[in-house]
Amino acid sequence: MSDRPERRVTRGCIGIVIVALSALFVNAWQTGWSTVTIALIVVLAAAIVAAIAINIVERK
Repeated sequence: MSDRPERRVTRGCIGIVIVALSALFVNAWQTGWSTVTIALIVVLAAAIVAAIAINIVERK
């Protein structure tokens, strides 16, 4: 296992994406478009953007 901080943050972002997707499917199925659904979409988008940004910075 790599001890580089970039790898740990990327794995954390992937974990957040998985949890947010799971919660989003359950919440959207039960409530439709609620405040929580919108918040989960924002968290999901932020985690994806962060993971991509970290990978871009890591390659340079």
